[in-house]
Amino acid sequence: MNRSDEFIQLYKTLEDLLEAKYREEGREVSSCVYQFLCDKESMPFRIKLDLCRQVRNLLSHSADVDGVSPVTPAEPLIKCLKDVIAYLKKPILASERGATVQKLLKATVTDRVLWLTKKMEDRGYSHVPVLEKGKVIGVFSVSTFFSLGKDGKLNTINENTLIGEILPYISFANHSAERFLFASKDDTVIRIRSMFSSRKPGEKRVAGVFITHDGTENTRLVSYITPWDVMD
Repeated sequence: MNRSDEFIQLYKTLEDLLEAKYREEGREVSSCVYQFLCDKESMPFRIKLDLCRQVRNLLSHSADVDGVSPVTPAEPLIKCLKDVIAYLKKPILASERGATVQKLLKATVTDRVLWLTKKMEDRGYSHVPVLEKGKVIGVFSVSTFFSLGKDGKLNTINENTLIGEILPYISFANHSAERFLFASKDDTVIRIRSMFSSRKPGEKRVAGVFITHDGTENTRLVSYITPWDVMD
């Protein structure tokens, strides 16, 4: 099999996988490959995959020149198709990245504020989720102290102050410069990456994504993902 034949065969496999994908998710354009190129999910492959699409059109619709194909796919394009196929067959899931709930530094409403602050300082943490019955109810962070100070509440914090006594200050809405999102354990890493990168003008940056069983804050936490966990 020459390189052109291998390329066409791989491209057909890609189309079959994408046809199956969009049969479930719905499609807006006639070409399943073009639909994938329009999705944020394709970002890591987009430039090379679009070249593959153009090369495939040349191979399929252009006449031979004296019996020779007008174009021979470059090896990086062959590799691109193999990489996309591998991803579609087994995408990396969100549950495979980040800190699992077992390893995560976390707090409950009965933990003491100053104890948690010391733990964060010792481990270099800037955000700690606060859980109740396994569900995330807020985030204790450096900005919590700014909010307490702004309201003149810092002088009320002592060694016996519990997290439960400052619940309004750890709420998601209280974080003025950042926000936290939820995603399902079955979401792909590429989707999680897009959650960090898709930021509209004036919108708060996403500091972290909580992975739960159904992607909402109403079910137990599975893991916590930061931008560093999906940078690749």
